[in-house]
Amino acid sequence: MVGIFTHMTFTEIKPQLDELNVEEKRKLETYVRHSLRVDSEANQQELARRNRDMAAGKSYDLAEVKAVLAKLNGTANAG
Repeated sequence: MVGIFTHMTFTEIKPQLDELNVEEKRKLETYVRHSLRVDSEANQQELARRNRDMAAGKSYDLAEVKAVLAKLNGTANAG
């Protein structure tokens, strides 16, 4: 089933998407958000910068990571 949506339009797959349960819709949303970010030049530059920082010894504490995750998820607190 590789490439099942390769030649389908959104209009063609929408009825199938509407039938997904909440968990599957969340997975789809996560995937779409990721796919939109991963291809952007700005995101690639930011990831490269972070990789350079970590290679140079920069670390992140748990509170920083939770704050970033909360911001990305649009919540006040990531837990």
